[in-house]
Amino acid sequence: MKKGFHYLFIGFLFILFDFRFFIDVLPDTLGYFFISKGITEIAQSHKHYGKLYLATCFLIIIAIPFDLNVRITSAFSDYLVFTWRVIWVVYLYYLLSILYSHLVSENYLCLAKSLKSLSNKVPAILLISLFISTFLMNIPHDWAESLSILIVIVEAAVSLWMIVVFNKLSKMKENKQATSE
Repeated sequence: MKKGFHYLFIGFLFILFDFRFFIDVLPDTLGYFFISKGITEIAQSHKHYGKLYLATCFLIIIAIPFDLNVRITSAFSDYLVFTWRVIWVVYLYYLLSILYSHLVSENYLCLAKSLKSLSNKVPAILLISLFISTFLMNIPHDWAESLSILIVIVEAAVSLWMIVVFNKLSKMKENKQATSE
């Protein structure tokens, strides 16, 4: 299980940090591949594993044009980026919920406790920032600029929080704990 969380940690590093020197040094496609390996290591026996794995494979395919830096017309790119952000928030909610429920069902209560706040708060924070960003074009430029900076800072902090939690989970002991009745 530690290996699975380590794969998730590496996968999210690849996805959430974008270093480019002519090409993407940390391609998202590779990050989604590591996430799929992590999901397989952790939750292969979960009843929704197949759907989550299929969603991850879908994201691998969708991420290829972004990694290859394919140019898209500006009118279409705004809609594409917004749609991608919505898909990302839904995927994160689904991923974190399945990981949490699997850890609880397998009695890994210490690991589940560490993941609970992440699975509840991260999708909510990202959804709120996504909701606010849809109104940025209809407010005064000064406010829009300030809110945009705030959204970027909040999303970066949430991404960093996620990476830190997955790193901690990859280093925790995985002893099963008996549930108290």
